[in-house]
Amino acid sequence: MLYTCFNKHYTNMSIETGFPSPAQGFEEDTIDFQRLLIKHPAATFCMRIKRSHPEYSIFKDDIVTVDRSITPEDSSLVVFSYGGVFCCGRFFDVLNRIHTDSKETSEELQIFGVITNVIHHFTC
Repeated sequence: MLYTCFNKHYTNMSIETGFPSPAQGFEEDTIDFQRLLIKHPAATFCMRIKRSHPEYSIFKDDIVTVDRSITPEDSSLVVFSYGGVFCCGRFFDVLNRIHTDSKETSEELQIFGVITNVIHHFTC
């Protein structure tokens, strides 16, 4: 038997057939990573890490979000400028010290911002 196809406009409607999905009614919105990871868009930067910092669970090629609007608290992970190079370290409120690479320093450092998230890629 031959069928003739006609050129018609189709509407964007669906026809339900069979049983409904057991998950119907439990759908979730998509994940918006910008809304999830960035609280202050005008003051947040993303930086790719060039050198591993295993003591902070930050590794080479990880991406960190750095919020400049947050004041560092005791034990906050921060990005700071040391000799014109950005570095990671842990801020200690006592005596305004930053612990980095197993040594403490109280030299004049410029804190760039507080690390708020780490995006780490797993390799298989």
